[in-house]
Amino acid sequence: MWLLSEVAGAVMAEIIANGKKNMRRFLFSAAIGIMVAATCRLAHAETIDTLVSVSPNGTLKFVTLESAVLANVILPEPETATSFLSSLTGHRMRYKTLSVDRYGRTPIIVVDGDDTLTVQQQMLRQGIAIAYTTTSAAKTPDWTNDEAMARDAHRGYWVKGEHQLTPEQAASAIGTFALVRGTVTNLYHARNADYLNFGENWQDDFSIKIPHTLQLVLDRIEKQLLPSADAKTPRFTSNPEVPVTLQVRGTVIAENGPMIVVTKPDQLEMVANAKPK
Repeated sequence: MWLLSEVAGAVMAEIIANGKKNMRRFLFSAAIGIMVAATCRLAHAETIDTLVSVSPNGTLKFVTLESAVLANVILPEPETATSFLSSLTGHRMRYKTLSVDRYGRTPIIVVDGDDTLTVQQQMLRQGIAIAYTTTSAAKTPDWTNDEAMARDAHRGYWVKGEHQLTPEQAASAIGTFALVRGTVTNLYHARNADYLNFGENWQDDFSIKIPHTLQLVLDRIEKQLLPSADAKTPRFTSNPEVPVTLQVRGTVIAENGPMIVVTKPDQLEMVANAKPK
């Protein structure tokens, strides 16, 4: 907007000084100026800076940015992550900043020097980080494939496979961040949330809680489910010919058995759907 204001002011000055004689030439020059200025602003959206230090909780300090954090990943083992990041101190880096979080830190997407991968992707591939949307940006990079490389190779956090669980194993992971994969047995509609259950006993078996604020996520899943015959209960049961296998990521809590609460759409993904014969 400031560009348009400046150009408009210059146009008015030109009209007063020279009338319409040179307006066509002036407007053409002004248009070129706007494009050049806009290009410069886009180029400066990416900052080149030097990493100065890393705090024990993973906060990064650059020469011109006091408090930054890696966007859209979580660091399940802070000591390992800090060790990796500290090895990059003194490096010239390229980063783009996102909106400041509630703790006053600036999330960044960062690349070490001329690398083609972001620092986040490097950490994900080594099993040092876990893909998890931490920002509200309209477009966020999808790094789940980078994380899958570490999981499949059992690197870092995934070395023992203890954080990639079946629904039956979820109770052993209460209080930790985990990925749980299983087949939905039924879905229950409550007043403020919906529950995807992975066992016959919802009071003890693993379940996923989806607040109604994420109704679009539920609608996508519900297309794979059929309503039960009992209209008196708001319960949906899985179509046995089209089993719905889901993978959910998050912290496992204890609420009528082990549970993960979905607060972001990308916590939940459809893994496999068998085709009816």
